[in-house]
Amino acid sequence: MRRGGTYEAPIIFCGGVQIVADPFARNDPGGCGSIRQPDMPTTIAMKPEDLERLVTQTMPYGKYKGRLIADLPGNYLNWFARVGFPPGSLGQLLELMHEIDHNGLSALLEPLRRRNASRG
Repeated sequence: MRRGGTYEAPIIFCGGVQIVADPFARNDPGGCGSIRQPDMPTTIAMKPEDLERLVTQTMPYGKYKGRLIADLPGNYLNWFARVGFPPGSLGQLLELMHEIDHNGLSALLEPLRRRNASRG
């Protein structure tokens, strides 16, 4: 957080928007929990396969264990957005699904659902 003797506030990503955080705030002012330091990569690029995984991969733990990530309720995804997404690929999928759900784009997953249903 220090470079050349000066303080640089962390950056928060909320809904794909960069917000400079108040370094003295007691909680996450953006309400997103996804904080990165200025010298860390800004985002990880989404791959087309990630959309396919939303309709095939299930939640591995918690209240919604066994449910497809694409079928997780919005309030559960919003909770992750507030407290922070888990690390790794699961967190990336949950964050992607949160963005899709939050922007009302869940219907875009229907062709993928149909294609996977026809595969058996």
